[in-house]
Amino acid sequence: MPINDDDLVAISRTARLRELHITGTTSITTKGLVALSRASEATLRVLEHSPLSDDGFEHPNASSTGDGSHLCHEILQCPHLRDLAISLPTICVDLFSDPSVKWAGDVQIRAAGVCGQHSSLGRSRDAQQGFFNILSQARSLIQAQQKRDIDLNIELYIDHFIFEPSKKLVHADLSVGEILSDGSWPVMAAPSSKGPYGQTGQYGKDERAYQCVHEEEFLEGLQKGYISF
Repeated sequence: MPINDDDLVAISRTARLRELHITGTTSITTKGLVALSRASEATLRVLEHSPLSDDGFEHPNASSTGDGSHLCHEILQCPHLRDLAISLPTICVDLFSDPSVKWAGDVQIRAAGVCGQHSSLGRSRDAQQGFFNILSQARSLIQAQQKRDIDLNIELYIDHFIFEPSKKLVHADLSVGEILSDGSWPVMAAPSSKGPYGQTGQYGKDERAYQCVHEEEFLEGLQKGYISF
C-alpha cells in the first residue's frame, strides 16, 4: 500500500528532518506534509511537495490540513528553510511578508486561489486583486533578498499560468484569448521558453507553445474576458 498522511503523522513523532521531498504521489496531502514540517521546523532546509493526480500529469489542488491551519504561516515557521517547491490550496500576501526568511534560488509555488476568498479566481474580482497584491508582495521579498546579496527567484503556478513576479511576466497558452478578441489581444506577446510543465516545456502531444505577456496586459485580458483562471 502507498504511504499516506497517517504514516507521515506517525513518522513526525520522532522526525527531525533537514530535507523533505514528497513528489509524484496521489496518497499524501498537506495534512501529512504539515505534520512532518512542524516536527522538523528547527532543522528543515529543503521542502518539496508536488502531488500528482491519478493520470500522472495534472497537478491537483492540495487539500487542507484538516485542523484549520493557515499554511502560509506554517511555512514561515521553518526559520532555516532555503529551498521551497510546494503545492498549496490557497496563498496570500502573508507568505511573502517576512523579509527575514532565508529563501534562495528558485522558489516554486502552485496554488488554486487566494486565502480568505470563497470564490475562485475566475469569478471573483476581489480574489483577482488579492492575487495581484500577492505578486507585488513577492517582488518586495525578492528585492529585500537582493539587498542582502541573496539571489531569489519566485515562480507562481496558478491553473495553467506561470507568473514571474520579478519580471512582471505571465507565461501561458494565449491562443483562446487571441480568438475571443478577434486578434486584438494580446498586443505585446513574446515567445516563452516555458510550457505547461514549467521549465521542462511540453510533452509534444496537443499542447501549444506558451507565450509571455506583461502582468498589466494579462490583467486587461482577464477583465475583458479573453482569458480566465
